[in-house]
Amino acid sequence: MPLSKARVTVPAGRRGSVCALLGPNGAGKTTAVHVLTTPARPSSGRAVVAGADTFVSPALLPGWLGTIAEWNPLSATVASCRMLFGNPGWRGDSWAAEHALALAIGWPLLITLVFLPLSARRYRRLGG
Repeated sequence: MPLSKARVTVPAGRRGSVCALLGPNGAGKTTAVHVLTTPARPSSGRAVVAGADTFVSPALLPGWLGTIAEWNPLSATVASCRMLFGNPGWRGDSWAAEHALALAIGWPLLITLVFLPLSARRYRRLGG
C-alpha cells in the first residue's frame, strides 16, 4: 500500500531515547522506514531527514544534472557497495545504473591513468 501525505516529526530526545512508529497494518510504517533509510525510493513526493532530501532520483533532476549524478564516481561506488551488501536503493534503466560495479572500478583507474603522469611530471619539475 503506498504511503501518501504523511508527515512524521520526531522531537529531539535525550541520548539513548527510543522513538516508535505506530499505526494499523497496511498504514505504510515499513514503507516509510525504507524510504527514509533509502532501500526504497518514493514513488512521488520526497522524504526529508534533518532538512535534507534522503533520496533524489537522477530521473527527477534536470537533464544535465541527472546525467552527472548518474555517471559520477561517487554515485557508482555507492550504488555498487549497496548492491554488494544487498541494499540496491534506486535502480535506473541507464547503462551507468546497470553497470555500477564496472564504473566503481573503472573511474578510479581512469583518474589514476590521467593524473599519475601529470603529478609525476610536476614532481620532477619541482626538483624531486
